[in-house]
Amino acid sequence: MVIICGFILTAFVIYMEHNNNESELLWGSLMVATEEEKSLFNLFAQEGNQQIAIEDIEKAFAKFSIELELFSLATIAKRLDLTPSSHYELDSFAALLREAKSLNADYEVIKSTFANYDTDDDGFISRSELEKGLAEQESQLPKRELRDLFANMDFNHDGQVSLKEFARFMTFSY
Repeated sequence: MVIICGFILTAFVIYMEHNNNESELLWGSLMVATEEEKSLFNLFAQEGNQQIAIEDIEKAFAKFSIELELFSLATIAKRLDLTPSSHYELDSFAALLREAKSLNADYEVIKSTFANYDTDDDGFISRSELEKGLAEQESQLPKRELRDLFANMDFNHDGQVSLKEFARFMTFSY
């Protein structure tokens, strides 16, 4: 278990070296929306009730070229301890937008890390590729812990880890 935590810590350090840590600003309280966030919110908010619908948040995200390829709005809301809703007020919208920007940037780093393990470039990490990658980082795992680590990464239990599974593991495992 200690070695698995070491792997996660090593991957996390690599991941955080490239992360701009914007998401740290959100924990503890929702920050006041910037003028840009207010303008975007007002562009899509329903008149009179000062709320923005989920569908409109997706349109607003598109204006920032934020793709929700990996993380749904519900997942982002959960990361921020926001109650899932079909509509959000300005401060919640601003927090969602900031977290989505951060996750989008993080995803690029995760893709690069994934590529380092996917040595045969087939779009998946096999158990042997994971073992080889860990060995290169001088993180030898006992067979049982390697099996457990791989099983925790392989969410759909098909014997290989996709980029989406790897990103999910890297994002939500620590």
